[in-house]
Amino acid sequence: SGAMTTTLDDNDRSYKHAMALADRYFGELKLKEIDHETYQNFLNDYSKGRARATVKKANDKIGAPLRHAFNHGHIPNNPTYKVKIDGDNAQKEAEKYLNKHEAEAVLKELLNGIRVDYTTRYMLILQLATGARIGEIMGLQFKDINFLNNRIDINKSWDYKETLWPPTV
Repeated sequence: SGAMTTTLDDNDRSYKHAMALADRYFGELKLKEIDHETYQNFLNDYSKGRARATVKKANDKIGAPLRHAFNHGHIPNNPTYKVKIDGDNAQKEAEKYLNKHEAEAVLKELLNGIRVDYTTRYMLILQLATGARIGEIMGLQFKDINFLNNRIDINKSWDYKETLWPPTV
């Protein structure tokens, strides 16, 4: 029988991140010491350099237990009540990807002076040619590449946070 591996799904990972974030900001405080001002200062600090949607997600996850504690009478005030969610506007879709001319310029630089031992360049060229994520390229094995039919089976991705190879969804 094969070894069983456990992977965290995105939702579990998201809550794990929220718990670590809450611990980093509020770890030394008692629940009743987290007032509206303290919580708003946390959101203001967290919003620097982050998209508004990211800050909202953090508020949803970290604020939920505070709202629960208030609703059940464990704390006298709801520190999340009428907080202001700040953050940068999300990137426009066109800004997330290279245009044709940018992709050609990157390819030209990658090919300039390329050698067999420059595996990173080959990975980036493959990423540029396929549109695959870098973690998916890192997960490729020779058995995933069908040279006869010019096909690549992308079936796993390197997970930087968990350092494992979960299957792609």
